[in-house]
Amino acid sequence: MKKIIVRNKGFGDNIWAEPIVRHFLEEGEEVLIFTPYPCIFDHYPTTQLHINCPEKIFPIQENLIELKFQEKPKMHHLEAFRDQAGLVDLKLTYPRLYLSQKEKKRQIKKRYAILHHDPYGIKNLFRNTYGIEWQQVLDFIRSLGLEPIQISREGKNLIAPWVKTKDFREVMSLIYNADLFIGLDSGPSHIAAAMDIPSVIFFGSVNPYFRHLDNKKKIFLQSPCPFAHCYHEIPNTFGQPCRLVNIYEAPPCCIHTTDQVLEAIAKVYGAPLLKSP
Repeated sequence: MKKIIVRNKGFGDNIWAEPIVRHFLEEGEEVLIFTPYPCIFDHYPTTQLHINCPEKIFPIQENLIELKFQEKPKMHHLEAFRDQAGLVDLKLTYPRLYLSQKEKKRQIKKRYAILHHDPYGIKNLFRNTYGIEWQQVLDFIRSLGLEPIQISREGKNLIAPWVKTKDFREVMSLIYNADLFIGLDSGPSHIAAAMDIPSVIFFGSVNPYFRHLDNKKKIFLQSPCPFAHCYHEIPNTFGQPCRLVNIYEAPPCCIHTTDQVLEAIAKVYGAPLLKSP
């Protein structure tokens, strides 16, 4: 048997296609996947996976599987993909990423924490975070013996020393060697989770459990709102403007205190939080 899998949109969405691909490969099937992020499958340990290869289009059209989580917004990405692939009994697992020996090699000699704070890359206010005194956060990270570094798409609005990455493979390598990840609900957070890196992840109007399978080694930060998780209310959309503020104001679900962030870091990293006198 042969399967054609089609996935589009963001990196974080595409990475969740991997467990579906893995299942069919483990069943002995040949898989062709079309994805805008083929790097997800670099170094994949099989010759039965073909990536973005039009010349290998399989003639059996009924084996085409389109993975569109937005059609089923009120469930985890992988649950939606599992239903669309007809795999109702598939166990939900985190994606697997395969790094080369070169990618596994540490490029930054110091132990470090990665911050992914990128308002230029995350266009919608309901996916961002507000109200945090980042200098206090950086000071606390350094007190743990970690050097804070920042990844972002354009290197603008920086809160920590920026490490410029040319592609997602370099991001994977950086995260693989990190001691701690602090960032937005976005692609890098899924890499960190897949690699079992202790993480503090900010969620706005998105339900954390529709993006992550558990809270092992993870702290989800999301402030209360009477319309919590409104991101998922309308199928075939990617969120909606906040009903409580105008489009230029920070939604309540995205506003956090510095103390909340410090406490989350201390908890997930297993470090004491020294209170000010």
